[in-house]
Amino acid sequence: MNQKFHSVDELVLNAEFRNWVMDPDSHSNLYWEKYLAEHSDQADMVKEAMELVKGMATIDYKPSPAYQNQIWERVSQQIEGLEIEESKVIPISQKAVIGKYESPQSTSKRWIYKIAAAVALLVSISFLIDNLEPIGGVAEPTIVTKESARGHKTRFTLPDGTSVIMNSESTLTYDQSFNENERKVTLTGEAFFDVVKNPNKPFIVETDQIDVTVLGTSFNVKTYRDEATIDVAVKSGHVMVNTKDQKQQVSLLPDYMSTFHINSSELKMHEIINSNEVFGWTDRNLEFDDTPFNEVTRTLSRWYNVDFVLDEKLNAEEKITAKCGNATLRQVLESLSHTYEFNYEIHDNSIFIEPK
Repeated sequence: MNQKFHSVDELVLNAEFRNWVMDPDSHSNLYWEKYLAEHSDQADMVKEAMELVKGMATIDYKPSPAYQNQIWERVSQQIEGLEIEESKVIPISQKAVIGKYESPQSTSKRWIYKIAAAVALLVSISFLIDNLEPIGGVAEPTIVTKESARGHKTRFTLPDGTSVIMNSESTLTYDQSFNENERKVTLTGEAFFDVVKNPNKPFIVETDQIDVTVLGTSFNVKTYRDEATIDVAVKSGHVMVNTKDQKQQVSLLPDYMSTFHINSSELKMHEIINSNEVFGWTDRNLEFDDTPFNEVTRTLSRWYNVDFVLDEKLNAEEKITAKCGNATLRQVLESLSHTYEFNYEIHDNSIFIEPK
């Protein structure tokens, strides 16, 4: 072991030491036992540092890593010479490590003085955290989450002026201030973006498998986690689509779209055959064009906030073509049932379908 500590605050400010105190394991126990074997005269110092770390952990505050570093730096200026009561919650394995080396005198200090010192330290740290200035004068990022429940569509504008229409059962998160070099959002579900052009700040949509980068354009991203593909369709402008590993990339112009096949990890580009099927939902027009029946029912589930129960005798892969517009659920089911010959029953929010 090469590193040697010379004071309590050096130990408290050491990340590996704090990790051992708060979340010990066999590896860290062996590490610090070896340290104390080599520096047995520091047992009291190690114990005091452990007690300080555990005392600080009782404060109900969760600063960011950058804030934590600054807090530890400032705390180090205030802990010199404080004596803290012997901890009652040190894991047995940790006690075994330091117990071999601590001196008898370390347990004979007056406990009233120790408690007073501990309280004074915690009050000081609490005040420090409450009054800590943001690093560099910049506030911590504010993460905003937008959600659109099943049966609903949500429209909103991002802080840069970009307009978003979010489909049912979708979630979008973003940093309200964006960062200095780019505008980035994370999407689960489906959303249509009309992006304000800014050559200095690319607009990026992150999904589980792909990233979409634009400067100023309008496009649709469909990335539901219960579907086998992620689709990006361009209405205007220019869009770049990359896989997370950066091994595949496509450049999309208007009337083209990309499809990422999750099972095969293939990214392909193709022309948009029916723009109403892709973009129509933004105007509350529901349309299917040669779409498998099970995919139709998934879309209807999100659109109308219902659950479908399909009889196992149904052909779930049967292709459906239909223009539903903004019809009611019963109107849609009535039309489809005549064309594709199935019976349906509605019970509360569940739709039961079986072949005729």
